[in-house]
Amino acid sequence: MFARDFVDLERPFAEVAHRFVTDTTWLAPLAERAVRSARALTTRLAGPGPAVGPDDRPDGSVRCTAGPVRTAGAGILIPFVIAVAGGADLPRLVGELEVAPVGHRHTQVACNVNYRRPTPAGIRPRVERAVAGGVREFLRGIAEHLDLPVPARPTDRGPPGPP
Repeated sequence: MFARDFVDLERPFAEVAHRFVTDTTWLAPLAERAVRSARALTTRLAGPGPAVGPDDRPDGSVRCTAGPVRTAGAGILIPFVIAVAGGADLPRLVGELEVAPVGHRHTQVACNVNYRRPTPAGIRPRVERAVAGGVREFLRGIAEHLDLPVPARPTDRGPPGPP
């Protein structure tokens, strides 16, 4: 399975890229926060019934490993792996962050992840939504870490109001 999301930042590429090139250890706590968010979403999506609480999961510690930064055209790529100990509720994510200039004053940070299709089939939609929500939260954390606001998207604003 594949998930992709991105955020547009109102900062020049050189300023944003420098933060990734000099150090990527700051990604690990953001990955942990994204996993917590994804787990909360899976619990909400499960609906009524016996929920899996934090104490019902295996260890649950999160490991985020970032590989070496490499250039890709005008941008940079940062490969990463996010794995949850036990991995019972969320799959291992293998992906990359793509940081690319958009004009002279803006930068786009995209997150692409691959993961194995969950079984049984009944939980697939829930896991797919949790992964997508986790990717969104990871990007939001990156923007916050860079002290940059994440602009709202139409899907973040809720249903449109009356005309």
